Amino acid sequence: PSDEHNQDPDDTETDQHFSQHFQSWLTEHPQFDSDLTRLDLEGGSFGGFGHDVHELRHEPILFIHGNSDRASGGSLGGWTTQRALFLEAEFDNAELYATTYGPANSLYASSYRHDVETLQHIRDFIEAVLEYTDAPKIDIVTHSLGVTLTRKAILGGSFTDANQQTVHLGEPLTNQVDTFVGIAGANHGLTSCLGSFAPTCS
Repeated sequence: PSDEHNQDPDDTETDQHFSQHFQSWLTEHPQFDSDLTRLDLEGGSFGGFGHDVHELRHEPILFIHGNSDRASGGSLGGWTTQRALFLEAEFDNAELYATTYGPANSLYASSYRHDVETLQHIRDFIEAVLEYTDAPKIDIVTHSLGVTLTRKAILGGSFTDANQQTVHLGEPLTNQVDTFVGIAGANHGLTSCLGSFAPTCS
């Protein structure tokens, strides 16, 4: 891609939310969660092409945060530092993506859980980026609660949550994920949940 792609005017608008190009694309593809952009939150999302689709030099990277965090900024920082490092390494905004699930408020940390709404949100995010970028494979970096949620979203199949709601996520996406990085995921549960009835320990 030419330098002008990396300096697209839309890039100045993408620190807090998806680019206008990606937002318009999502509007035209209502099969995906309509709230992936999270316009209700500062730093609710990031990623997307500028005015024009251009050739990607790197596989798109999806960042999926942990309990109470958000895509970027906020009290926990989100993926702000990591995104900046990748941009310095000559990735561009069309190769780096994040969305926010949940209220992004640590006061509700004990209420975050594996539920139908969150799993569908993450699954839609992954599928939307794959279709939007037309990339054959993506990389995913996840943290904490995001690790286990994303593992299930990738594996697909059915899931019934504690409220007895069921979601059918579809076929596995494993052949479209090149690299999966899980940071501090509770793959074997949480010791802090011993004897706890908090929803997050369900």
